[in-house]
Amino acid sequence: MITREEIEMIATAVVERLRAGGGVGGAVASGADEMLSVDEVAERMGVTRGRVYQLLHDGELPGVRIGKRQLRVPAGAAMRAVAGAQERRVKLARWKKGRKEREALKAAAVAVPG
Repeated sequence: MITREEIEMIATAVVERLRAGGGVGGAVASGADEMLSVDEVAERMGVTRGRVYQLLHDGELPGVRIGKRQLRVPAGAAMRAVAGAQERRVKLARWKKGRKEREALKAAAVAVPG
């Protein structure tokens, strides 16, 4: 019978081989199938590991558990999350800029005697 440690070791080897672009059982991994560790996702997204775990827990980022302790995230999903985060930052910056302009206009209207 195969022990849990052996299963984890095999799963880790499979992930590493897929990450390296090798095939497993006749399948060849492409960039879209690449699996990233939580640390790699955090680095690419520019967030903390804790934030990545929160995204995984909330279901905003898909993840695959390998054994008891390892989580992997599909690279394509991580890249989509990065693009979505950048889009949200741009929208927020535009909103803040518009808000400042509106406040400045309101202050100027109050300052001018009518």
